[in-house]
Amino acid sequence: MSLNVKPAFGEEGSATGEIFETKFVVPRAIAEILKSTISRNAVKPPRFHSARLKTTYFDDASGTSFFESRDGHLSKKKYRLRTYMDPDPEGALYSIEVKRRSDARTGKVKRLIYKPLPPGYAPTTFRDLIATSEDMDGRTFADLRRELPERELYPDTVIYYERLRFDDTRFDVRYNLDTKIKVFVRPGTDDTDGGGGGGGGGVTLDHDIFEIKSARPGFFPDFLSALGLEPVSFSKFVWGRQSFLGEF
Repeated sequence: MSLNVKPAFGEEGSATGEIFETKFVVPRAIAEILKSTISRNAVKPPRFHSARLKTTYFDDASGTSFFESRDGHLSKKKYRLRTYMDPDPEGALYSIEVKRRSDARTGKVKRLIYKPLPPGYAPTTFRDLIATSEDMDGRTFADLRRELPERELYPDTVIYYERLRFDDTRFDVRYNLDTKIKVFVRPGTDDTDGGGGGGGGGVTLDHDIFEIKSARPGFFPDFLSALGLEPVSFSKFVWGRQSFLGEF
């Protein structure tokens, strides 16, 4: 029987427990093999197994979040708006998130938003996004506000991707496989009408991303050992931004 992972992964609440996150770059040549291997050894959750996602990352004028991630700082935060492109009728439309990382441990403060943002709305800052969502939702998001730095945070990088999610049947572990990753940098360069990143100017990454999110460090299942996957210090935000700007 699959264990209930909600306490760790925070599907319904505004905060998640601490988890250990390991990421892998997956060459396209083995992506289908990886997906098939996971499918045979893990289960699809009853809801939200697959999703098309748009994640907007916010950063300050100095690029603090980007450089903290790129340079491997042990403690850092990311600020983002996640949009569910094909929302479940009973699921959230958006998620406002602050992701905290300390070495290999990660956690989130997040708010799931079930009502649409105003027509034509585009956030100018992360504070503006929180305030607009509070007005629309009728709740005060004090937990998110406590995570904000004094510096202002602006929309910086937009990433579209498709996600498949699996749960391990024996352990409190989740597997995510992100494919068709397309990146846009600077506001207005992405396909803001929600066409899945179809606007001009984006860069499609030539690999996929596999994530293991575990309640204990260093988890790597035996069934994946034959694929030769090696963990990397990786962030779609950093890798995508550098690819878009030609910094590799």
